[in-house]
Amino acid sequence: MWYFDHDSSPMLTQVFADVGQYLDVLMFKCLLEAHGEEDNEDLLREHLGDDVVEKWMY
Repeated sequence: MWYFDHDSSPMLTQVFADVGQYLDVLMFKCLLEAHGEEDNEDLLREHLGDDVVEKWMY
């Protein structure tokens, strides 16, 4: 899956290998929020890496 960012370069960035990976990560994010983890973003960064989190969430 590719992300189009009209605000900064690169404009097209592959953030997930396929839809299945995106759905897995989305479920992981939802579970973190449902369980009230305070360090949600830190755990996502550990799992995905800083570059993906920055592009996907911001």
